[in-house]
Amino acid sequence: AKHVYANRFSAPDKTLWTIYNNTGHTFVGEVLAVALTPEEHVVDLLRCEEADVRMIGGEQVVHLFLPRDDVTCLAVLPKQISVTQTNDAIEVSVSGAATGQTVKLCDTTGLPIASCPVENGTVRFELPEIPEAGPAPSCVKLCDGWRLVDMAATTDP
Repeated sequence: AKHVYANRFSAPDKTLWTIYNNTGHTFVGEVLAVALTPEEHVVDLLRCEEADVRMIGGEQVVHLFLPRDDVTCLAVLPKQISVTQTNDAIEVSVSGAATGQTVKLCDTTGLPIASCPVENGTVRFELPEIPEAGPAPSCVKLCDGWRLVDMAATTDP
């Protein structure tokens, strides 16, 4: 799209894009064509949510809503976590977890509210133990030390 700029950064296990809207108005539309395997997905790291990837003309394309002069950061990550939320808990299933990995329950700014080591491929956060006065959970992140491995949005029960 004209006046929507993207910078790509790649590593062996992930690709990141920063996207900047310089159109002078809110942008809604396709921003990137991506070639995802079934084991990958695109997440919006700044909005803590799954990106809207659509099939258009046989191509996988990221569709984005981006206010004027706003920026976001998209990442292609391996799908390693799935999230189930009830009224009382958020349960995270982790596939292919490595020793020492942790799952972080994060707020809408991506900051951790709670953290738990991965044991037997599952992590459970009891919601009554999360302070109600604090920010609401928005996403979970699978981390290997300081390195982000995967991210998924929480869901409403």
